Amino acid sequence: FTTAWSWFVGLIFGIFFRPKVYGREGLGDQGYILCPNHVSFLDGFLLFRAAPAVLRHHLFFMGYSKYFESPVVRSLVRMRVIPVNSARFLVDSMLAAAYVLRRGGVMSIFPEGSRSVTGKLMEFKKGVAILAKELDIKLVPVFIDGTYEAWPPAARFPRPHPTRVVFGRGFSAAELKEIGLTIKPEAQDYEAITLGLREEVLRLG
Repeated sequence: FTTAWSWFVGLIFGIFFRPKVYGREGLGDQGYILCPNHVSFLDGFLLFRAAPAVLRHHLFFMGYSKYFESPVVRSLVRMRVIPVNSARFLVDSMLAAAYVLRRGGVMSIFPEGSRSVTGKLMEFKKGVAILAKELDIKLVPVFIDGTYEAWPPAARFPRPHPTRVVFGRGFSAAELKEIGLTIKPEAQDYEAITLGLREEVLRLG
């Protein structure tokens, strides 16, 4: 399924969105979290397409459960997506992500928690910081560009537009905390890690 889906997504995105990818040669194939910005429904598919082929078989996503209420969509993505609802079952979703990571999988989590309606980077939630610190795993900042123009939240359908994905290097929770403390010296651990991660995503952009 993963191989077939990779081929299909690669074909569609290659024709309509002409993605350019930077930095993926530095990615490992297990045990970390990809942390991209989020402006469009296309982001998860583009990230999947941009990842190295060997990584796609270990890559899982966390996504807002409302998007998967359709039986067709749910059937297509259920092997790769952990549904999350900020109001209900959040702990279950975090435990599922931890299960994947402890067994060498790679998670992709949008730290903003939802799509930006303006295309600008929003504040980050602390979930990825909690996982990074408690599991002692690295966070990889990722910047996605062009998908807002291709399919902004207000549009009903996508349109062709060039895109790009920039992968940063992996950062430990301690490294990101140090960066975050330069922004807000009084920040506690999770907040400082979150601020540091957001700064690195901005820098890639």
